[in-house]
Amino acid sequence: MEVRSLSTRAVNAERRLNNAQNQLLATEEKISALNQRNAAADMKWEARVKEYESRLKLAEEKVKRERQGGKERAAELEANLKYVFCFDWNAPFPNEVLDLCSDSSIWHRSEINNWLM
Repeated sequence: MEVRSLSTRAVNAERRLNNAQNQLLATEEKISALNQRNAAADMKWEARVKEYESRLKLAEEKVKRERQGGKERAAELEANLKYVFCFDWNAPFPNEVLDLCSDSSIWHRSEINNWLM
């Protein structure tokens, strides 16, 4: 009788061992799958970060170019203002300027001279 109960206990212990091993394998597979998903998600986030960094760099370069262009435009406009303020408006215009004006408009040279004076 004691042999029978011992053999029953041994069979039950083997079943529990098999169940525990099966649960361990299933858990290890789940952990492996989760690790793979996490690795894939990490790679996606790294790619996003690199993309946003490159976009930020391009935007910074664009702002830098626009700022430089603005500075150049401001310097050009300041030079034009200096020219306008220093220009002697009572002096007759050079013939080349008058010819350019008369060629590109409907005004005649005499009208331009009259208008300027």
